[in-house]
Amino acid sequence: MFKSGIVYYLLLLVPFFVFYDLFKKHWQEKNIKRGFIIGFFAGIITVLFVRGAYFVINFLLGFELKNFISGNHAWWIILLTNICVVGFIEELFKAFGSSAAGLLNERGSGVAIIFMNYAGCALGFSFMENIQYVGIYGYDIVLSRILVSSVAHLFFSCLCSHTAILAKVRSSKFFISTRQNENSDLNVIKNRAASLFVSIGVMLGVLFAAIIHGTFNFFCFYFQVKASNGILLAILSLFVLIIHGWWIIALRLDMPDYLFISSCPKCGSVSFLPFKFCGTCGSRVNILRKFTFIVKEAPNPSLINENSDDKKTEDNHSD
Repeated sequence: MFKSGIVYYLLLLVPFFVFYDLFKKHWQEKNIKRGFIIGFFAGIITVLFVRGAYFVINFLLGFELKNFISGNHAWWIILLTNICVVGFIEELFKAFGSSAAGLLNERGSGVAIIFMNYAGCALGFSFMENIQYVGIYGYDIVLSRILVSSVAHLFFSCLCSHTAILAKVRSSKFFISTRQNENSDLNVIKNRAASLFVSIGVMLGVLFAAIIHGTFNFFCFYFQVKASNGILLAILSLFVLIIHGWWIIALRLDMPDYLFISSCPKCGSVSFLPFKFCGTCGSRVNILRKFTFIVKEAPNPSLINENSDDKKTEDNHSD
C-alpha cells in the first residue's frame, strides 16, 4: 500500500517531465534551463507562503475560507471571493517567486528566461499544491489534478510573464540609458522609471491572472465540473495554445547582441533577423554568419553637446 501511494505521488511529477521534454530543444540555452529549474523550486517554496497567508486570513475571519467558498452563498459572493482572495493571493505570491528565481539566475533578464521563470514556478506550485490535495482527498483526484491544475496554473503564470515581458521590452525603448556616465542623475532616474514600469506590468498581469484564476475556480467548483467535461477540456486546450503563442512571442523578442544570418535545423527556414530561435517552429537556429554588434544604447546627449562645444572651441582657436 505504501509503495502504491509513492507511485501516485510520483505521478504528480508528470507535468514537469512532459514540459521538460517538449522544450528540450531550447535547453541548449543554459540560462533558460537554469531559469526553469530554479523557478520550479521557487514555486514549491511559494506554496508555503501562500498557506501561511491563508492561515492568517482564516484566523482573522474566524472561519475556514474554503468552507465559506463551498457554502450556500450567492454566486457573485463566491465569485468575488475566488477572484479577490484566492486568485489574487496565489498569483501575487507566484509572481514574487518567479521574480526571486530571476534574481538567482545568472543573466536572468532575458525575456525567454523570464517566461521560463514563471513557467517553472507555476509547475512547482502546482506540484506542491497537488500533493496537499491528494493527501486530503485521496488518490482518486491524481489524474484530474495533473491535467487541470497543472495546465491552469501554467496559463495564469504565463499571463503574468507575458505582461512582464512586454513591460520590459517597452521600458527598454522608453527609458534608454547610456553606459557613459552611468551614475549620472539622469540615468538613475531612467533606471528607476524603467523598474517601476516593469513592476506595473507585473502587477497588471497579477490582476488579470487573478480575475481569470478566480473565474476558473468558480466555474469548476460552483458547477462541480469534472475533469472529463468537454467544455473544461476545450478551455484547457485553449490555454495550451495561448501558452505556446506567448512562448513564440518571447522567443521573437529575445534578441542577441549581434546581427547574423541563421538557418533552422528543423524546418529549414533561413532568417536575416537576429533571433536565437526560429519564428516558425521555435527550434534553436544555427548561426551561419555573424556580422556586427547592434548598438542598443543611444549616445549621451550631454556628452554630444560637450564634444560639440569642445570642437567649436578648437576650431575658433585654430582660426
